[in-house]
Amino acid sequence: MRYIAYGVGVDAGMIILGDLDYSKEVNKFGFSIPELKKLGQIFNVPTNGKYEVKWKLFFEEDEKEKYESLEDINGSGIINVTSGKIFIVDPCYVIGTKGGKWGDWLNATDYGNAINSDKAFLLEGIHDDGCYNIEFYMKLIEIQVEDK
Repeated sequence: MRYIAYGVGVDAGMIILGDLDYSKEVNKFGFSIPELKKLGQIFNVPTNGKYEVKWKLFFEEDEKEKYESLEDINGSGIINVTSGKIFIVDPCYVIGTKGGKWGDWLNATDYGNAINSDKAFLLEGIHDDGCYNIEFYMKLIEIQVEDK
């Protein structure tokens, strides 16, 4: 499956890709679904399961010179989708926005480098603020079986 996220805003120099259920795992830090709907992007995933994700930044022709140093940033990760929805956002927009627990999340995850969950990962290599277009492909590698 191919997805494109246009204009992902970055203010903390990082982007996270996650299953919507990740919000429950980090709710102790104050995850805001309203802010996610406003500042992030949410995509439907037709089948719950474990996915291999390959992603890359891309730029429109008139932006290529401005972002030349970022043109080759790409990566991959594994994500376990349990909610049927995934999101992409700078985590500073949705974690700790109420109650000031952003710093706690940063400490708990080593600034996003050690997210202790199979439901989210950081897109590595993005360290500059700005607006980014991200193309990502998801390949189902294990179907989630419902408990009965």
